[in-house]
Amino acid sequence: MNAFLGELGKKLAERWLTLLVLPGLLYLSVLTVAAILGQHHATDVGMLRAWVDTAAAAPASSSPAVVLAGAIGILSGAAGAGLAATALGQLIQQVWTTPGRRAPARWLTRWRRDRWNRAYATVRTTLEDLATARADTTPNPSLASRGWMRRWRRVPGFAWSPPTGRPGSETACAPPTNASTSPTG
Repeated sequence: MNAFLGELGKKLAERWLTLLVLPGLLYLSVLTVAAILGQHHATDVGMLRAWVDTAAAAPASSSPAVVLAGAIGILSGAAGAGLAATALGQLIQQVWTTPGRRAPARWLTRWRRDRWNRAYATVRTTLEDLATARADTTPNPSLASRGWMRRWRRVPGFAWSPPTGRPGSETACAPPTNASTSPTG
């Protein structure tokens, strides 16, 4: 039983280190460097080296108790940052992918649909303006604009139709399937 608990403790410590402490330590180190250097000296390695030398030369940095307390503080801060990042990521994922007609899903679906409609209108207007400008230089304007639009419709993976479906449904923002762009068609 002791061997089992020993292995379980090793695995738990290994997972704690890889999932929480290392990402949190990276975040804390980037945050510390950003706070020390600031925006104006973001790439000044000499300034960072001078700060590290000053901190290492401080009289308190040679005391084992201060070093131990600093290491514990850094590790606990890194674990807390890792836990906070994990929790925030899970919360955002849950809110972003929530199906249904309740408030967060309805707001996100409406926002995505409006964003799609604005982008679709911009692309459509730009292509129509481009086709009109091209039609002004060709003898038959109707053939030029139709040919231009047909060429754009042949681009693989480019769908012209806006999303369909009810708010909250899986197909609300999914691109329509096109038989000519499928691998089997």
